[in-house]
Amino acid sequence: MHENLTLALNSAQAIGCNIVNIGPEDLHAGKEHLVLGLMWQIIRVSNLTSKLRAYTEMHIVVICG
Repeated sequence: MHENLTLALNSAQAIGCNIVNIGPEDLHAGKEHLVLGLMWQIIRVSNLTSKLRAYTEMHIVVICG
């Protein structure tokens, strides 16, 4: 279990989430404020990535006609 939670935190950090003062133990213990903060960051990064992808695709269509 500890390895999966560590992998989840490392993956979140790799996509741009700010991982400070949170460890696998906190996720396992279900500390709501830390879990919700991490989830919010993952959603935010995902949303920004989707919008950037859509903007890039739209920009390509406009340039290429």
